[in-house]
Amino acid sequence: MKKLILISTLILLFLACSQNVTVDKSPQEVKIINPIKNQLTPINSEWVEVTTSVQIHDDITKTEAREKAMQNACVMALEYFGVEVDNRTLLINAESNFKTNINHFSEITKLTTNGIILGKEILDDSVITVGNNSYQTIKMKIKVGKQKGEKDPYFRMEAQLNRDQFKENDFVEISIKPTIDCYVTVFYIASDESVGTIFPNCISEDNFVKANEILQLPEEGVNFKVTLLPNRTEDTEMIKIIATKKPLNFQVNDDFKTAFEALQNWIVTIPRHEITETDLQYYIYK
Repeated sequence: MKKLILISTLILLFLACSQNVTVDKSPQEVKIINPIKNQLTPINSEWVEVTTSVQIHDDITKTEAREKAMQNACVMALEYFGVEVDNRTLLINAESNFKTNINHFSEITKLTTNGIILGKEILDDSVITVGNNSYQTIKMKIKVGKQKGEKDPYFRMEAQLNRDQFKENDFVEISIKPTIDCYVTVFYIASDESVGTIFPNCISEDNFVKANEILQLPEEGVNFKVTLLPNRTEDTEMIKIIATKKPLNFQVNDDFKTAFEALQNWIVTIPRHEITETDLQYYIYK
């Protein structure tokens, strides 16, 4: 009888311990972690809904985490639609203590010419805390456009600036060398998304460039001076260079708020084998 009581007691203890383990592995732990996982849901043939999160810590502020989360969302959307994403990134050694938003151009500087972000809308912008960690979470609707055809591997372009950091009112110089005969168009894009055409211009209306010929800008009699936007002590801007096999004309919209979007929509209509492009970003300081 004593052995039977002892065995029964051991069985009860074993069951109690098993129940305690089950309680420790509460499903609530999984529910806390799920919201910070990256998720993509197709909406239709052009739009997707994307949720991404980036951890906030000593080396990355909430604002920087938000920009990174938006950038990741754009990349996820592009990759979902089969768009190639390359490793072109902006590397800046800031010479001041001010922060610069270096991810501002992510949707056009990280792409090859077979796709581009045509529209985006933030649905939710929040911070989620898991234990001692905080995550900036962004939920977005993103529209992706794709160019038709295949890229011409023999149509390439080398381009560079005289330097990548400029003091306000310094002059920018650009050299461009395409691999085939083409027509070159050069834009500058400010951080407020205003767009201007550098080349062709009123002095040089002919933008035809021969294969392996170096186009040096600005031409004689023209200067391209960098200036900061109002109330800025430092900033990033971009030179966007587009070379096409046929003469194409893009008119910059007088409304700078829509010019950037118009440029994106224009680029995506050009067949891939007809175009090559490159982006040159630079840093301006006071």
